[in-house]
Amino acid sequence: MITVAASSTDRDFTSDIILGNRVRLMGESLSLSQMNTSVKNYTCFWPPFSSRGPNSLTPEILKPDIAAPGLNILAAWSPAVSRLNFNILSGTSMACPHITGIVALLKAVHPSWSPSAIKSAIMTTAKLSDMHHKPIIVDPEGKRANPFDFGSGFG
Repeated sequence: MITVAASSTDRDFTSDIILGNRVRLMGESLSLSQMNTSVKNYTCFWPPFSSRGPNSLTPEILKPDIAAPGLNILAAWSPAVSRLNFNILSGTSMACPHITGIVALLKAVHPSWSPSAIKSAIMTTAKLSDMHHKPIIVDPEGKRANPFDFGSGFG
């Protein structure tokens, strides 16, 4: 089992997007690093809803194991709920599929790896800084995140 915290993402999306009403959005305008200008130029941070450690039942077990993008994620949306096919959602339920995808890719490339080996590979390659080599932060005031916020880092 891998426990996943949700975070923002520090990636820039440079492809243009054409909305249903034919409005074209330039990819740079969707960059989260530009959308989160109130976060003192940090591009990777933890929203208040994210899972954090320590484990309340067993505090000696460090949780979460890793963090992944879970804030403002474009996701498929059931037409049974509304007329939308996609929606922008936030939560740890948006972060978990990112790590699940990484697990699937690792298993495809290394079919003999055990679940523990896959978890270890993910956790030992996590990053502790954003793509601009700035520390990962917890809030807009710039407080640095720690392992109880992001586990082994950003996946």
